[in-house]
Amino acid sequence: MSRWVHNNSQELIRAALGEWFGLGREYIEVLHILYEAAGDWISAEDMRSRISSHRRLSKQAVYERISVLRSAVDAESIDSGGQLDPSGYRLTEIGFDECRRALGSMAAVLQWRSVGEEPQ
Repeated sequence: MSRWVHNNSQELIRAALGEWFGLGREYIEVLHILYEAAGDWISAEDMRSRISSHRRLSKQAVYERISVLRSAVDAESIDSGGQLDPSGYRLTEIGFDECRRALGSMAAVLQWRSVGEEPQ
């Protein structure tokens, strides 16, 4: 997997999303996978294979992480086909906007630190 997503460092994206949404790494990893998919559907099975873990997660663990994400992001940020639908999950445009705000906030802070001006 590339270290860059939409011309941004994966580590920077995860840090920005984690700071913005106030969630732990295991939840941010799922949000990052959805962001990286750029609106494509990600099945629970595919999500399980993409999540970094010392052992493979159960589908129930994926559903739980999605559930926690839904309580942290805008209610209409994540589309789902339901547990029995193989289409899985994807970010909506509202979800992408939230992620872009998180990245913009991180960029403003980094720029402020480098030039010494307060972020706007």
